[in-house]
Amino acid sequence: MQLMPRSKVSSVDPNTHNEAVRLFNRASAQIMCKSDTSFYSAMLMQLPVIWTTTVTNTAAVDANCKLYLNANFIATLDLSQMIFLLIHECEHLLGMHPQRMAQRNAKEWNKATDAVINAHLKRAGIGKFIDGGVDVPEAYGKTADHMYNNSEDDGGEGGDSGEIGGIGDDLIQGDGESDTSMTPEELRESETNVKNIIANAAQACRVAGSLSADMQRRIDDILTVKTPWYEVLERFMQSRANTDYSWSRPNRRFASQNIVLPSMQSVAALGEVAIIRDVSGSINDAEHRAMLGHFNAIIERCKPSTVRVLDTSTVVHHVHEFTSDDFPISADIMGGGGTDLRAGFDYVNANFDAPDVLIVFTDGYTDWPDTAQDYPVVVLCTTDYGVNYGDEVIRYEPE
Repeated sequence: MQLMPRSKVSSVDPNTHNEAVRLFNRASAQIMCKSDTSFYSAMLMQLPVIWTTTVTNTAAVDANCKLYLNANFIATLDLSQMIFLLIHECEHLLGMHPQRMAQRNAKEWNKATDAVINAHLKRAGIGKFIDGGVDVPEAYGKTADHMYNNSEDDGGEGGDSGEIGGIGDDLIQGDGESDTSMTPEELRESETNVKNIIANAAQACRVAGSLSADMQRRIDDILTVKTPWYEVLERFMQSRANTDYSWSRPNRRFASQNIVLPSMQSVAALGEVAIIRDVSGSINDAEHRAMLGHFNAIIERCKPSTVRVLDTSTVVHHVHEFTSDDFPISADIMGGGGTDLRAGFDYVNANFDAPDVLIVFTDGYTDWPDTAQDYPVVVLCTTDYGVNYGDEVIRYEPE
């Protein structure tokens, strides 16, 4: 296959560009010829490669599986460093890091993912680490989610963070050329595309007899893994977030003409969220705490104005109400008994305006309303029971 990347006009010096292209080709050929890295070569051959000086200062991948290379940076590397860099970017796609960024802080997520990738590649002795990159040996064997959460909680787990992803430079959620974020539908399509690339690369290596057992197991895990329930829930809620016009702040551009028009305000937030919480006893306290913990993280990013938690069995025992000043929410479980969550729907419809999203936490063993609601309903179910109600049914899986 042709290894020469497709070029994009840029302000880089032609000699520097040619030197960078030659290094790319040499590294790609060496990756292809080694049994422990040939899988990455099969991935690279499927990626559109774009030379640019605007998208990244170094190298980057985006959720559309494009690889961006800055010739001014590439030309400063030696062959072993280039091998490390290319495999590093492939690892971002293997972990579906652009797709999984969601509403996380982009730079911190980039640091977390880089920490895990670099620790793995250094331990495996693949290529040569590039000085200035994120270097956290303690990240070996940990997940990017773990590193990100620790970074938010206590400032991280040590190590040096630098240019190679350390400032969020090599990971882009949307299309790097337009720097746009993706809708939930586009993200699902993107996940499918990257899984196809991974599957095609694995098949090519199997045919060539160069796919190791360890990589086969890893690929099997990637292709069969389910998106965590809280990421699915967050995407759904984000799709309902409003960016709307506001009459409370008239558009000043037209005020001098005595024309009153609304101004565009980026609410980027939900209004009211209702939660019907099954408190019949079939969901244990640990599951309730885990769900509420993740939900608080989602609240922080989706920023609803109000959250109401309805503790429901066959009746609504208690309504916990929170405004944005009360977040994160902490609601003790109140009630018990049998299960008929229709009582929660009846209570919402009788006492509140239609919420932007209603979420049901349940094991699924309940009767449901006969008709759809006038607002979106998400059912977060802790079992495999066949729930056939709601706009989205998400299966809760403990971590």
